[in-house]
Amino acid sequence: RIIGGDAFLLATVDGAQVPSTNKIFPSGQVLTFTGKTVTIRTGNAGVSFLSFNGQDMGKMGEVGQVTERSFKTP
Repeated sequence: RIIGGDAFLLATVDGAQVPSTNKIFPSGQVLTFTGKTVTIRTGNAGVSFLSFNGQDMGKMGEVGQVTERSFKTP
């Protein structure tokens, strides 16, 4: 979810870029991705919040920071 500002997001699921990503999303946007391996890259980590399998993972970093996180399911 994006909260508190806009953020660029690029998502990759099972090695393929998600076509609806690779753009700037507004505050309030919620995105859901499903796959064995999911990678999220953001251009504004301080407003990008993650959940994985229902568990809140918090924000990805600081405002303006570019970060990437990957998640794998067994």
